[in-house]
Amino acid sequence: MLIRGIASLSRWDGSTIVNRSDATTAGDVISDLRTQNNKLSVWRADSDEDINDALVALSLNRTDVQKVIALLLDEKDLEAMQIIYSDKLHGKAPGAIDSIKIKHRDLLEIDYKRLGFLSDYMMSIVHNKEKRVEISKPSIKKLLEEYKEAGKIKVEEMNEELRLNLNW
Repeated sequence: MLIRGIASLSRWDGSTIVNRSDATTAGDVISDLRTQNNKLSVWRADSDEDINDALVALSLNRTDVQKVIALLLDEKDLEAMQIIYSDKLHGKAPGAIDSIKIKHRDLLEIDYKRLGFLSDYMMSIVHNKEKRVEISKPSIKKLLEEYKEAGKIKVEEMNEELRLNLNW
């Protein structure tokens, strides 16, 4: 399994309406699928520990503690869409130790067609509670505290604004 954060559940659950008779997927979902060099960042999610590591990594890329919503993507489903991934580059998660950063993956060669497949797939799984991870702001803050206490976050390497917002 792989995990991808999304900014807003309403973008994906069908409640964002496009007022067209021939409407397909709402264009707003594409902002959650911003690629760089035709790659899309995801994290390994094979266990509860992996999922927590991914949630921490996603949170460390922000400037403030926020609720996190993410979808669990099945590698077999991605393979059926001809979407492959690489584990060559460590993830960007300022302050995270390497054992977290190495769980980063890049979906590769993402083109217009694959963005369509991926957005349709993510919309199809968003209502499945087993495929969706939602963690509240207080729970994320607690998880970050636990990781800090366990030495899994190097406070001095964190985004300064996030560190200040956490009063660290």
